[in-house]
Amino acid sequence: MMDLLRQELSRLNFHDASFQQSAFFMIFNPIFWNVIGRVEHRTGFVSKTLFGGNRMRSCYAFAAIVFILGLIRDYL
Repeated sequence: MMDLLRQELSRLNFHDASFQQSAFFMIFNPIFWNVIGRVEHRTGFVSKTLFGGNRMRSCYAFAAIVFILGLIRDYL
């Protein structure tokens, strides 16, 4: 099992820009979702400042952003 793991890790090019971008999005996306989601849930900051208090539009915009970030990650 360890030999297989070493073999697969040796095939990765950690200096490849595409790999680095993908790794960034894999780490960034869940952090972004959690931080913005918690801030919005606790304070309503996003819906108040960007959407004039309209929570429904804020929710749809957040869903669209999360979806688009996922598409970017999958593309990379």
